Amino acid sequence: MRFVALILYLSLAYLASGQSRPLSEDRRVVHELERMMSGDQGIPGPIEVSGAVSAESFVGDGSGITYTNTFWDDLTLSGFSLIDPAGPAGATLTPYPANTNVYVMLFKAGDAGVGQLQMSHTYARGTELRPHVHYSAAHSSTNVWRLDMAYGPILNKLTNHYQSVVTGTVASAYNHQMLSFAPLAGNTNTIGESTAFLIKVSPVSGSNTYLLDFDIHYQIDKLGSNNENPYE
Repeated sequence: MRFVALILYLSLAYLASGQSRPLSEDRRVVHELERMMSGDQGIPGPIEVSGAVSAESFVGDGSGITYTNTFWDDLTLSGFSLIDPAGPAGATLTPYPANTNVYVMLFKAGDAGVGQLQMSHTYARGTELRPHVHYSAAHSSTNVWRLDMAYGPILNKLTNHYQSVVTGTVASAYNHQMLSFAPLAGNTNTIGESTAFLIKVSPVSGSNTYLLDFDIHYQIDKLGSNNENPYE
């Protein structure tokens, strides 16, 4: 099945590129597709798929297909999924002032929300993580956000601690804002596939804010892990 998907991907990427290619290159791509479809599914690679928008290189390493470069993906935690911790008043479900037909989570200064995320099997070990929030505010203002995370891989305690405090400015009321916290350096000893993150996010000061979601941008370098349990 994975090779059928690869064949379709290669074909679509090749047709979508819209670029003229040397005849020898056309024949090589067609030859590789025909050979894999005939039952000889070895990949002599690297097989490079290039197009007008992006370029990806695949290498058969004996255990699957990996990328020779990295791409970005996203772990997301909706504002609706954050739980009110003991102590702070917590977020309030409220109509979104810019469109009262829908709802958002209102965070006042000092409120907090907690949640949990788990790293994907596609994560490129050793690359940095870039956490951020998507939010809106009631009027043009400056808001200070704080993020605390405890994290660790499977078979370990979540004793690694991260904290970042950043300031964001809303230029116009109810605009969708994205505010980045400090990057978290990649460490193969503490961050890998299936690493768990306990998260606490809160506005420290500023006007009332509407938290849309909390995200972590991370880099990928493979389709997934070779082992169902990548920590083994």
